[in-house]
Amino acid sequence: MTDPVPTRLLRLLEAERTAILSGNFAELGSFEEEKADLINLLDSARPDAETHALLTNLAQRNLKLADAERRGIRGVAERLRAVGQVQKSFETYTRDGARVSVSSAGPGFEKRA
Repeated sequence: MTDPVPTRLLRLLEAERTAILSGNFAELGSFEEEKADLINLLDSARPDAETHALLTNLAQRNLKLADAERRGIRGVAERLRAVGQVQKSFETYTRDGARVSVSSAGPGFEKRA
Protein backbone atom coordinates (compact mmCIF):
# COMPACT_ATOMS: atom_id res chain seq x y z
CA MET A 1 0.00 0.00 0.00
CA THR A 2 2.36 2.67 -1.25
CA ASP A 3 -0.28 4.97 -2.75
CA PRO A 4 -0.94 7.92 -0.41
CA VAL A 5 -4.75 7.80 -0.79
CA PRO A 6 -5.20 4.23 0.55
CA THR A 7 -2.56 4.88 3.22
CA ARG A 8 -4.28 8.08 4.33
CA LEU A 9 -7.65 6.33 4.39
CA LEU A 10 -6.18 3.48 6.43
CA ARG A 11 -4.78 5.94 8.98
CA LEU A 12 -8.08 7.81 9.10
CA LEU A 13 -10.07 4.61 9.67
CA GLU A 14 -7.72 3.62 12.49
CA ALA A 15 -8.05 7.08 14.07
CA GLU A 16 -11.83 6.82 13.71
CA ARG A 17 -11.78 3.43 15.47
CA THR A 18 -9.75 4.89 18.32
CA ALA A 19 -12.20 7.79 18.67
CA ILE A 20 -15.18 5.41 18.68
CA LEU A 21 -13.65 3.16 21.32
CA SER A 22 -12.68 6.11 23.52
CA GLY A 23 -16.08 7.80 23.15
CA ASN A 24 -14.56 10.93 21.63
CA PHE A 25 -17.68 12.13 19.83
CA ALA A 26 -16.30 15.57 18.96
CA GLU A 27 -13.42 14.02 17.07
CA LEU A 28 -15.70 11.61 15.19
CA GLY A 29 -17.47 14.43 13.39
CA SER A 30 -14.19 15.82 12.13
CA PHE A 31 -13.46 12.65 10.13
CA GLU A 32 -16.54 12.68 7.89
CA GLU A 33 -15.48 15.23 5.29
CA GLU A 34 -11.95 13.90 4.89
CA LYS A 35 -13.21 10.32 4.77
CA ALA A 36 -15.70 11.18 2.02
CA ASP A 37 -12.97 12.96 0.03
CA LEU A 38 -10.58 10.03 0.37
CA ILE A 39 -13.25 7.52 -0.64
CA ASN A 40 -13.96 9.60 -3.76
CA LEU A 41 -10.23 9.72 -4.56
CA LEU A 42 -9.90 5.99 -3.95
CA ASP A 43 -11.55 5.17 -7.28
CA SER A 44 -8.86 7.02 -9.20
CA ALA A 45 -6.10 5.57 -6.99
CA ARG A 46 -7.13 2.03 -8.05
CA PRO A 47 -5.83 0.09 -5.06
CA ASP A 48 -5.11 -3.62 -5.46
CA ALA A 49 -7.77 -6.12 -4.38
CA GLU A 50 -6.06 -6.86 -1.06
CA THR A 51 -5.86 -3.18 -0.10
CA HIS A 52 -9.44 -2.58 -1.21
CA ALA A 53 -10.63 -5.53 0.89
CA LEU A 54 -8.67 -4.29 3.92
CA LEU A 55 -10.13 -0.79 3.68
CA THR A 56 -13.64 -2.20 3.19
CA ASN A 57 -13.27 -4.42 6.26
CA LEU A 58 -11.98 -1.54 8.38
CA ALA A 59 -14.84 0.71 7.30
CA GLN A 60 -17.39 -2.03 8.07
CA ARG A 61 -15.75 -2.67 11.45
CA ASN A 62 -16.02 1.02 12.34
CA LEU A 63 -19.64 1.10 11.25
CA LYS A 64 -20.45 -1.86 13.52
CA LEU A 65 -18.61 -0.22 16.42
CA ALA A 66 -20.44 3.07 15.89
CA ASP A 67 -23.81 1.26 15.72
CA ALA A 68 -23.05 -0.58 18.96
CA GLU A 69 -22.04 2.70 20.56
CA ARG A 70 -25.31 4.34 19.48
CA ARG A 71 -27.34 1.41 20.85
CA GLY A 72 -25.47 1.67 24.15
CA ILE A 73 -26.10 5.38 24.43
CA ARG A 74 -29.79 4.87 23.67
CA GLY A 75 -29.96 2.17 26.33
CA VAL A 76 -28.39 4.46 28.91
CA ALA A 77 -30.77 7.28 27.99
CA GLU A 78 -33.76 4.96 28.35
CA ARG A 79 -32.49 3.74 31.71
CA LEU A 80 -31.98 7.29 32.96
CA ARG A 81 -35.52 8.20 31.86
CA ALA A 82 -36.86 5.17 33.72
CA VAL A 83 -34.93 6.09 36.87
CA GLY A 84 -36.21 9.67 36.59
CA GLN A 85 -39.76 8.38 36.24
CA VAL A 86 -39.36 6.25 39.37
CA GLN A 87 -38.27 9.33 41.28
CA LYS A 88 -41.43 11.17 40.17
CA SER A 89 -43.82 8.34 40.98
CA PHE A 90 -44.05 4.61 41.35
CA GLU A 91 -46.73 2.03 40.88
CA THR A 92 -47.94 -0.44 43.46
CA TYR A 93 -50.96 -2.67 44.00
CA THR A 94 -53.81 -2.48 46.49
CA ARG A 95 -55.04 -5.43 48.52
CA ASP A 96 -57.63 -5.99 45.80
CA GLY A 97 -54.93 -6.21 43.11
CA ALA A 98 -55.68 -2.87 41.48
CA ARG A 99 -52.67 -0.94 40.24
CA VAL A 100 -52.17 2.46 41.86
CA SER A 101 -49.70 5.19 40.92
CA VAL A 102 -48.16 7.06 43.84
CA SER A 103 -46.70 10.47 43.02
CA SER A 104 -43.80 12.09 44.81
CA ALA A 105 -44.37 15.12 47.01
CA GLY A 106 -43.20 17.55 44.34
CA PRO A 107 -40.13 19.27 43.04
CA GLY A 108 -38.55 19.70 46.48
CA PHE A 109 -35.43 17.99 47.64
CA GLU A 110 -34.98 14.69 49.35
CA LYS A 111 -33.91 14.78 53.00
CA ARG A 112 -31.68 12.03 54.24
CA ALA A 113 -30.50 11.31 57.72
